[in-house]
Amino acid sequence: MGVNDERLSAGEQNELRALVTAGAGRMRAARRRRMQAITGGAAVVLVAAVVGAVALTAMGSPDRVATPIETTATTAPTPTPTEEAPAGARGVQPFGGVCANAITTDEVGEFFGVTMKPMAGAWADGSLAAQGGLSCTWSNDPGYGEQKLTMWAYPLSVVEPFLGGLEEASRCDAASNSCTLTGVRDGVWMSVSAVAVGQSGPDPAGLMDTAFQRATQWPSPAPAEPVDEWWPAVSCDDVTAYVDVAGVLGAPVTVAVVSPPQGQSPSQIYPGEIPSRRGAVGGCTFTVGAGGNVSVRTISGGATNASDFASVSGASPLAVRGDYSAWTLPDDDPWEGHNKYVVVSDGVNLVRVGAPVDGASPSDDALGELGVRIIEALEEAVG
Repeated sequence: MGVNDERLSAGEQNELRALVTAGAGRMRAARRRRMQAITGGAAVVLVAAVVGAVALTAMGSPDRVATPIETTATTAPTPTPTEEAPAGARGVQPFGGVCANAITTDEVGEFFGVTMKPMAGAWADGSLAAQGGLSCTWSNDPGYGEQKLTMWAYPLSVVEPFLGGLEEASRCDAASNSCTLTGVRDGVWMSVSAVAVGQSGPDPAGLMDTAFQRATQWPSPAPAEPVDEWWPAVSCDDVTAYVDVAGVLGAPVTVAVVSPPQGQSPSQIYPGEIPSRRGAVGGCTFTVGAGGNVSVRTISGGATNASDFASVSGASPLAVRGDYSAWTLPDDDPWEGHNKYVVVSDGVNLVRVGAPVDGASPSDDALGELGVRIIEALEEAVG
């Protein structure tokens, strides 16, 4: 994916930065609470802007019969969760949540004329699935490929308030080695981007049309229906106001602030920012001590994915205070593997705390304690 030095779009530049830089736990009855807004300022986030909560639309009912397109991917065994999240709290992803049901790897390879492979993270924090979204990437190389196809799909109802920032003019011309197309059909919004170093005009319109046709074979995508235990929008200011981050990590901390990249308006929205724009994802990235960093991400409803963590290669349960479940996890970035993560679940929501894999990083226990402190603070703040 290291191909952003030849006129990549602003969205692709965002993806490059994001790629380089949760069973479910039991919920105590005392934690049931009504949804309220957390007081706080504007979000300051390294990876995505966090904006105030937007009311989530009701989950649509599946009304079509699913027909698999490709079944070559190996499926890891799924452990039986100790407690299932409410059915209404699960989003419905397009294409049954499987990238190969939209576009097959062979089709992507034929498009580029080289052998391609799907690039998928080792685990998912539930933020995208809760919005009824799906992200898929194929590359000609597991490192930084010269050919890359990226597809994003969401329910139209989820992205509709942000269409002005998401839609960009097509750049599928002979002078460009990249092309981004967006479209809407049957209530599904889709973006398909192609990058081909050394090639001209890689127009993915045919692949996008194929995906749109196959989308009708699957239940209509829809965002999850929030339950009372979902956290409202969490900003960076909320985290710093309610949690002694420096005290937990044992070192001075500052909030890392990243300005919009050169030439990109803050109003432009990358598809991966949709969960945060809707108020379902929040957090901060902190500079710790002499230059290390710790990222904090809060995911409303993210615990729906927690039952999958036990099957992730390299994952281990972590003992933390309270009636919470926690795991240590490897990097979920399919391109890089420089970070480690601790995820802490209250049975409904999730906090993920990450740090670089090096001797100077805080311990897993410290990261887990930070996750617990954030959950406790949010429970107290929302009543």
